[in-house]
Amino acid sequence: DTEVDRNWIDPVMDWFNAADVASLQNATETYWKEWLAKGTKLQLPEDKYNRQYSRALLTSVLHFDEDLGAVVAGYTNGNYAYVWPRDAVYTAMMFDKAGYPEISAKVYDWLDNVPLKSPGEFWAQKYTTDGEITWRQPQVDETAIIPFGAYYHYKVTGDLSFLTNHWDMIRHAAYVCSQDNADPDMYYDDNTKLMSSWNLWEDSRGEFLYSNASVERGLRSAAEVSDILGYSDGSIFRSRANDIHQGISSKIAQYLQNPDNPSDGIQADISNLGLVVPFNILRADDPNMMGYGLNGQSDPNVTYIQPGVGIEPQIYKYAVVKQNEAPRWTDYPDITDTVRRYNGPDNDDTYFDGVWQGKYYFEGGPWALSTLWHGQYFAEYGDQEWHKNAYDVFKLKLDKTMAFRTKLDLVGEQIYVPLSQEEAD
Repeated sequence: DTEVDRNWIDPVMDWFNAADVASLQNATETYWKEWLAKGTKLQLPEDKYNRQYSRALLTSVLHFDEDLGAVVAGYTNGNYAYVWPRDAVYTAMMFDKAGYPEISAKVYDWLDNVPLKSPGEFWAQKYTTDGEITWRQPQVDETAIIPFGAYYHYKVTGDLSFLTNHWDMIRHAAYVCSQDNADPDMYYDDNTKLMSSWNLWEDSRGEFLYSNASVERGLRSAAEVSDILGYSDGSIFRSRANDIHQGISSKIAQYLQNPDNPSDGIQADISNLGLVVPFNILRADDPNMMGYGLNGQSDPNVTYIQPGVGIEPQIYKYAVVKQNEAPRWTDYPDITDTVRRYNGPDNDDTYFDGVWQGKYYFEGGPWALSTLWHGQYFAEYGDQEWHKNAYDVFKLKLDKTMAFRTKLDLVGEQIYVPLSQEEAD
């Protein structure tokens, strides 16, 4: 594009060629060291974790558009330099925790100003940084997460004006994510008491535990905001949240009755841990999450759907990579204990998340996100049970993920392991 070259790239190159590179490097290093010094400090037992934390902060802020308030998902190719509302809110919550609430506030300003998907008036699947809708399919959690994140920002900052300024956004998101919609792909089912939409993986449509956990938490967060600001919507939001919770409980019970052959064919999905982390709909030690008590045995005082059967054990059974389970794992011992996203009906007993439309999807590798999510769940379990082994599992998952980082301390979306010759044939 000649105009882009003339107006944007040429001036930058002229500036760079005229500058002293050593001075630029020193100034850049000083700027980012001072920026890191402003945030929350972590003192971890090994320097590699401190370094990884700093790299995570720097990587995240470099995906943030300070002028617009947008946060893009990535720069690896043209499909990722866009904004997913879900990812933007998670990033905003991270900046709140890390001591940069001024960045988070700009993210919510951006979310409050983008056009909504019509018909339906929900936040769309994907936007350009200047707010143009690009992908339109309804994923209910992209809308439901907004009240959750906004309320968290308030709890961190105590900024009442933030809630006042964004109440219309929070209120609208809470209503839209929990009722019938003009878009036929997103609606509330009165029979199941669940919202139906596309899932967060963008490959299936239905009533998903993660999606509905986000709706329940979003409604409860919006209810808290309503109470703080003196509005009457809180009772409506809590009533629907209670209905959704009942629907979630029924769906879990149905799933755990026959988890190896469920009606939708998904034996395990890492996003089901969203019930605990981050949405806190269930405790990590809930019997239907763990399927057993602290000592690995069923508790006679607890009612189980099936003793020994739970959401996390299903993930371990089907999604966690086991030693030597496939020929290619033999030469990659670090792959053991990493985690795939899910095990679906079209997958065989080796590849799980690796088959899509009869073909290998990035050759069936586990995901960094899934592995760390599994670890976060056990950290939450350890917090509730004071069980040291749970923290050991968290550290294991962190170390397994970090084993695949690059020299720049970056980790890819998926942990790639090449096909063996036997598999390739």
